[in-house]
Amino acid sequence: MMKKTPIYHEQVQPLPDYPRLCGEQRFDVCVVGGGFTGLSAALELAKAGFRTALLEAAQLGSGASGRNGGQVLTGLAPAMVTVARQLGHAHAQMLWDLSVAAVATLRRGLAEADMADAFRPGFILAANRAAHRAELVEEYNYLTDRLGYGALELLLQPEQVAARLGTRRYVAGLVDHGSGHVNPLAYLNGLARAAEKAGVTIFEQSAACRFVHQPGGEKVNVYTDRGVVRADRLLLCGNAYQRHLATPMQAMIMPVGTYILATAPLPEALAAEILPSGVCVSDMNFVLDYFRMTPDRRMLFGGRVSYSGLPPVAVAHRLKRRMCAIFPALDGVPLTHCWGGKVAITRNRLPHIGRTPQGVYFAHGYSGHGLALSGFAGQVIAKAIAGDLTQFDCFARIDHRPFPGGGMMRAPLLALGALYYRLRDLL
Repeated sequence: MMKKTPIYHEQVQPLPDYPRLCGEQRFDVCVVGGGFTGLSAALELAKAGFRTALLEAAQLGSGASGRNGGQVLTGLAPAMVTVARQLGHAHAQMLWDLSVAAVATLRRGLAEADMADAFRPGFILAANRAAHRAELVEEYNYLTDRLGYGALELLLQPEQVAARLGTRRYVAGLVDHGSGHVNPLAYLNGLARAAEKAGVTIFEQSAACRFVHQPGGEKVNVYTDRGVVRADRLLLCGNAYQRHLATPMQAMIMPVGTYILATAPLPEALAAEILPSGVCVSDMNFVLDYFRMTPDRRMLFGGRVSYSGLPPVAVAHRLKRRMCAIFPALDGVPLTHCWGGKVAITRNRLPHIGRTPQGVYFAHGYSGHGLALSGFAGQVIAKAIAGDLTQFDCFARIDHRPFPGGGMMRAPLLALGALYYRLRDLL
């Protein structure tokens, strides 16, 4: 029977169980959310001397950080030419530089945890149709000529792409040698062990159900079902899994379901034909496909979306059909796992990182592009709490607006808009 849990749990050494918060405890900072952002922020805060508590509603990595496709990418969810049109070249340059630093920070963290070889370099953005080729050329030119990025390679002929990917499905591609892929749960577990070693107090099964500011300042009481943390600062890092905490920031993001299929380990000969370059891949459709090969030769194939919170009907069958359309040789390969997770998207697809007027820090809305950036965002906020706002301000001054439709209609409106773009994908 196909398992509905991420394959990653079978590939890494598990973390110990952490205690549940009971009673009242006092800390300098309370971090809500045990994913990449929360753990990275807590680790950096502890290193800076802050007594830090981390509250996780379930287990560390049970949200998107432990369920994603494992692609470690430079840049942001939109193309950088789009970001430049929205924000101007100078701001786009700063955000690009921070995204490159995010990948470098992740790789450095892996090396410090003796897991440097867990990172597998290389990413290809694959063009599904001829109209995408001009977009790739424009992005390549902007990244190399204006942003000064030298790790790209442009593939303009289908034969060039086929030689790298083992399929003739794509007409062009943009290779980023500075991006890559990793087992995300291995990276998360390394962060958790480092945070615990640095002195972070971690609580699992401790969902923050509400928070109340203490009179006369930014100090806050954060309540769970069995306890309370009294802290000088609060950092919210639950992303798409924080809907139970009603805050104005939640109107700025939309939780979207995405799904991944894992095959059984492929025979060596077959694996050598598929993705011979060992890179990870995303295509350029609005509802995109993304895939990579694991070190034990499993194909991980992701895609499809849900705006209702419920998985699409027969999602494993749909993913297999799309996978086999790209790689027909996988048609007879057994499937072992199919799981889903939620990402949080923003209207402009840019990360929403900031601070409320009451002094609550938050980071969410990576829009499916957050494996490297989310952990980096935690460090950025930790620096801001310690007094260095340089990187924080670069993100905080991005203009974000709520999704239209309010609580009842915004998901149906977004689904309707997505249907339009799906139809465009078919043209």
